[in-house]
Formats: sequence, structure tokens, C-alpha cells
Amino acid sequence: FAFCSREEAKVGKVNNFHSQIARLMSLLYAESIARLCDGIELERLDLQGLDCHALTTLDASESAEVKIELILHWVQRLIMEAIADGVITAAPPLVSRVFNELSAGVVKVQSARKIREIQFPFHYAQMLGVMLIAYSLGVPAMCAYIMTTYYGAAGSTFLNTFVLWCVNYLSVEIE
Repeated sequence: FAFCSREEAKVGKVNNFHSQIARLMSLLYAESIARLCDGIELERLDLQGLDCHALTTLDASESAEVKIELILHWVQRLIMEAIADGVITAAPPLVSRVFNELSAGVVKVQSARKIREIQFPFHYAQMLGVMLIAYSLGVPAMCAYIMTTYYGAAGSTFLNTFVLWCVNYLSVEIE
């Protein structure tokens, strides 16, 4: 919005661009969150002013990745048309940064999807459990050897072991 023309003759085009970009970004956000959280349908701005054939194509797409990429393409195309019409008056390096940020956002959505869908390998989880048990048995011996007082050794042992087991249980809950 900050890069749009302030000319009086282009107020209609600027307002049209504002409404279309807001609707497309709302749609992009809703599709991204729906992709990450199964079964969640977010409210979005109405799709008035968008091409009916394009929306039919979007609804016909089975893959969520295709929908997100298609909406991103629409946003990029709308920005390029606004540049060609003189609605966006920013210098090309600033506009290229906008494209960069949009693409980085879609990449982050894909990374979040991978983290959500790919399970942590079972063998690594088992090995982490074995290592935690070995750590829980080894820390008291090391603390007794290093610390000069018994309450320092007990406190240090409890704190270190407790924190690591808590992190382990948190990761199990997240998974």
C-alpha cells in the first residue's frame, strides 16, 4: 500500500489494487493455515472482484500446495500489472524485495508442513531415551566427584536431569 501512486487520476486503479491485493492475501493466508491445520476453515475476505474462472480453477485444484502456489502467482501477477499501469511507483529493487518476502513466506509454510507431517524417526527416539537414562545415572557420579558439598552435588544433579527430562517430555507432546 505504501508504494502506490498518489496521483488523483489513478485513485480508482489504486483502490481497485488495494481491494484485490487484500482479498488475495487473505485467501493466501487462509489456504496456508488450512494446509498446516487439517480441518480448520478460516474466515476470509469476500472474493468479489476476482475472476470467477480463476476461482473455479482454484476450487478444482486437489493439492493444497498447488492452491498456495496459484494464489502466490496471482499476487505476483497483480503486482506486475500494477507496476505496468503506474499504480505502484516504487523503484524495482523495492518491488523485488516484496516478491522475495512473498516467496520466503511460502517456503516457510512448506517447511512448517514438512515438520508437521514427517514423524521423528523411532530409532532416534529410542536412542535418546537410552542416552537420557545413561545421563541420569552418570550425572550423580560426576557431580559427587566434582562438587565439594553433598547438597551442591544433589542440587546440580536434580536440576540438570530434571531439565533434560522435561525437554524430552515436551518434545513427545509436540510430536
